Amino acid sequence: MAELPVRSPAQAGRTPEFPQQTSCTLINPTIKPNNDQSPATSMSSSAASSPSASPAPTTPPHHLSTTTTKKRSRTTTPPATMGAQDRPRRARKVPERFTNPSPLKTKEPAAAPSSGVRGSKVFKADYITSHPKSRLTKTDIYHLLSSVSAWASLPPAQQQELLGLLPTTAANAALRAQGTAGPVDRPAELDQGNEAFRTDVAKFKEDLGSGYYGVKWQAEAQKAVADRAQGNFDAWKEEEAELWWGQKG
Repeated sequence: MAELPVRSPAQAGRTPEFPQQTSCTLINPTIKPNNDQSPATSMSSSAASSPSASPAPTTPPHHLSTTTTKKRSRTTTPPATMGAQDRPRRARKVPERFTNPSPLKTKEPAAAPSSGVRGSKVFKADYITSHPKSRLTKTDIYHLLSSVSAWASLPPAQQQELLGLLPTTAANAALRAQGTAGPVDRPAELDQGNEAFRTDVAKFKEDLGSGYYGVKWQAEAQKAVADRAQGNFDAWKEEEAELWWGQKG
């Protein structure tokens, strides 16, 4: 604390003032210090008896006020008990009343899986006899065509057509003489155990899987046959022909 300037009693016209750090006997000589009192109490007493002294501060010292504040902050007031009327209420929605409930929706039975026969091209005659991925390439055609039911399922017109593709033997000529008036007996060439028929069926399956019965390949083959018949390859054949293997190599 800064020290006050010293003035004479004549200049001030009153009892000289001294800083508060001065002892009680200097401020008021009439007051005797009490040994039982603390310096703070003596100072406050002298300040109260002296009319010219400044009033003693009412704020407690810094260390005392801090301790009191800490003690007060540690003391907590128990919260007041919340009554039922003070609790927040939830917004509840009133359930709807169904005066005329709609009937329950029943699940429709699932449609049966399609067998793939109707509308599928894999069973059409032009696809199954020409496409390289036909099911006939993995089917035992030989035993299928050798059965009695296979020949009996054909109409008389188709039976006569197949008889015309077989060798002209006396037995086949007699079968063809029956005409298309009724069913014809199955020829011997279609019986099981005929190696020629077995070989032809195996060759058909091989060519079918190689794509030789496809539409594009058949069109190119027919054009090549027509060009060869017209002699378009004769000049190339004469130029490339050799009397022995490797003559022109």
